[in-house]
Amino acid sequence: RSRTMASSQAARPSISSKNREILDGIKKKVHAENVGNQAAAQTTTHAEMLNNGVGTVKFQEKKDWSGSVFGSYPQSIATSRSGKFSHRGVPPQDVEGSMGGIVYVGPRVQGGSDDCAWVFAWSVAGDGTPNKVYAECGLASKYPPGNINWDKIKTSLTTASSEIEYSDDTSRSEISASIDASGNTPALAVVFQVNP
Repeated sequence: RSRTMASSQAARPSISSKNREILDGIKKKVHAENVGNQAAAQTTTHAEMLNNGVGTVKFQEKKDWSGSVFGSYPQSIATSRSGKFSHRGVPPQDVEGSMGGIVYVGPRVQGGSDDCAWVFAWSVAGDGTPNKVYAECGLASKYPPGNINWDKIKTSLTTASSEIEYSDDTSRSEISASIDASGNTPALAVVFQVNP
């Protein structure tokens, strides 16, 4: 009797209390670091990512729908460390404000190959509409470099809210993300995890 190995993936609209505490702490820190350094017309997403996985995660690729990174994305983030970036939308050319996505890859077992991927995308329109974040994760083979279905991710982002928790049973990966629901200069907190 053959049994199909269906991958169980779940996006949860509410975040576990453990992860909420971590995400809220990160957002509070991001706000404190970015007080008063903003040009009024710009929309800027100030993000901090925490790697709670089992090994260093590495930047794979980015997608800018509107705006661009100010500086660069962290190329790698060690275990139990965080990495930061700011993504800025400057009028009039960036009509959708700050809207982008990133993929990081890393191992699902200590010392293993980079066979897990964590993907997240954000939207800060700057026009009074709510800020949004979308996230998903899974086996890295589902997210081949240069061949990611960014259109599908953008579609998911358009219907997203200000927080998400997503897990994938096959890879045992999990991602949690929270963005301030309003404002032109929100904090975005993201946590990458691998469950035992």
